[in-house]
Amino acid sequence: MKRSDILSFKNGVLRLRLMLLVVVLGVSFSTYGQNKSVKPLTEPQFLELVRVGHPVVMRSNLFSEEAKGKLREARGAFDPELYGELSQKNFDDREYYSLLQSGIRVPTWFGVTLDVGLENNRGFQLNPEGLTPSPELWYAGISVPIGQGLFIDERRTELRKAKAFMEQNEADRKLLVNEIMLDASTAYWKWYEAYFGVRIAQEVLFNSEQRLDGVIQSAIRGDKPYIDTLEATIQVQNRMANRMTAKLELFNHQLYLETFLWKDGIVPLELSPESFPKELTLDDFSAISYETISRLDSIGVVHPKLMSYRSEIQIKELDLRLKREYLKPKIDLKYNALSSSANRSELLSNYSLNNYNWGVKVALPLFLRKERGGLKLTQVKVEDLTYKLTDEIAQVNYKARTALNNLENSREQVELFEQTVENYKKLYESEVFLFDIGESSLFLVNSREKSWLNAQIKLLALKTKNQVSKAELNFNLAVYN
Repeated sequence: MKRSDILSFKNGVLRLRLMLLVVVLGVSFSTYGQNKSVKPLTEPQFLELVRVGHPVVMRSNLFSEEAKGKLREARGAFDPELYGELSQKNFDDREYYSLLQSGIRVPTWFGVTLDVGLENNRGFQLNPEGLTPSPELWYAGISVPIGQGLFIDERRTELRKAKAFMEQNEADRKLLVNEIMLDASTAYWKWYEAYFGVRIAQEVLFNSEQRLDGVIQSAIRGDKPYIDTLEATIQVQNRMANRMTAKLELFNHQLYLETFLWKDGIVPLELSPESFPKELTLDDFSAISYETISRLDSIGVVHPKLMSYRSEIQIKELDLRLKREYLKPKIDLKYNALSSSANRSELLSNYSLNNYNWGVKVALPLFLRKERGGLKLTQVKVEDLTYKLTDEIAQVNYKARTALNNLENSREQVELFEQTVENYKKLYESEVFLFDIGESSLFLVNSREKSWLNAQIKLLALKTKNQVSKAELNFNLAVYN
């Protein structure tokens, strides 16, 4: 090869190295060389930001307000009621009649309705049954259902359902928060994997550049063939492509991570350019505690999804009890004690057992097809929910135990692969040493480096899998609530 060709090739290689150095420095300042004064963003810190600002979490807080409103509405059916009615007719300056009735009606929890009021009716065309003593007729009585509605009625059912609905809404709130925390935790660890993937890609690119520089110097001295510079250049280009892919992955995962960051559920937030995840050590992969394992035994009680199903079943069972009540005949008994006096302080003293009115009302559909049909439909819903609950218990237990197994297995793999990565690194460094003294080839060095690179990537994936499995286990054990 002519000297001019050698110089031209050398200048081309130097220009390529200069371009690579500019790109490397740009990445190094943004991702690799961190400001030591900036603290890493840990997973608990990130999840706390999600918990206090995410719109889904804000929305879940409305569940309790909805349940309180429903409970207040149901209790309103037992509120005392003031009532009054006045009806008059006048013609040719004569009062045909004047009918006045007013009072207060008080429903009670036991199905009995208390009623206190007065009547004042007058007029020359008044129906005789409406006549009242002067000045007015007072009454106090009760209305009692002794058939349908004696043990349960719609008002009492709605109140009990509202209380069960409050428990269900609280379980749904916890489940919603649980789910968003699982998604946020998974996003964090994918960001972690992408971030340190860039670190790994940057490191092997730096090594490839150093090796290219050494090969060029050796080729100029005549110690290495110039073909090795071409192979080293191709290796640098491959490493550049790998780093570009890693940077794209990091960018996309960071964008997704930012979708979990909000202020007051309204204003979206962004990660600081200096933000980076905390690097995991072997201390972060401790064995599963006895408390976590023992919590599996109570998973059927504490998991919000199962609690929600149980509350829904309770609501349907209340409907079922009410539907059974509709099969009974309606028998309503009413009794009013009557008293009349010009002096209201003498009302009780003037009361007599002979002064009263009473009545009874009876009704019963002949075929009860509507009632029996409604009862059957409600029974089917209760059975359907019971089967769903049984299946969900099995699914939650399966997912929790699977996550537990994955967590333990990946922890052991991380501990094992930490040593594997160190061994691959030693092989690579030994091969580099042999190459530097002329006892090895660039092909073998690249092969050793590739094995070391793959081992680092696999170790990073195992660490991520371990932490995602921990998040899934926390979700199934309802730890995020």
